[in-house]
Amino acid sequence: MKNFRKGWMGDRRRPDAEECPPPAGREASQALVDLASESWRLAQQVRRAVPAMEPMAAERFMSQFEWYMRKVHAVLDEAGLRAVDLTGEKYTVGLAVTPLNLEDFPESVDMRFRIAQMVEPVIMENNRLRKPGTVMLSEELEEQ
Repeated sequence: MKNFRKGWMGDRRRPDAEECPPPAGREASQALVDLASESWRLAQQVRRAVPAMEPMAAERFMSQFEWYMRKVHAVLDEAGLRAVDLTGEKYTVGLAVTPLNLEDFPESVDMRFRIAQMVEPVIMENNRLRKPGTVMLSEELEEQ
């Protein structure tokens, strides 16, 4: 095995960078769309995890995380990409999301829904839809 070196995972070996071809069929723009989606998902996980941390550690961690997210958003802004979170919005047919639990509700013309949870965000590129989101719905209670 020529030009192989010991990797960071024990005795696992990987080729040198110059021997690794870029992933087949993968465009840089699609990679940025994936970055937008995954960075949004990471931010959601962080927001859920931080309350369980010690206050001083949480403050420091959030400061570092916010710096990281500003850097990620700067890259995404340069590419014209943004992640849109529709949690709490009214769901209507034709919205750029796929509801995962629509079949859980009885069919009714009068049924109204709210987006209870975003599973994946809507990704917009220069105000055009690049990737639809995925959501969980809840029944909208009628206001009295």
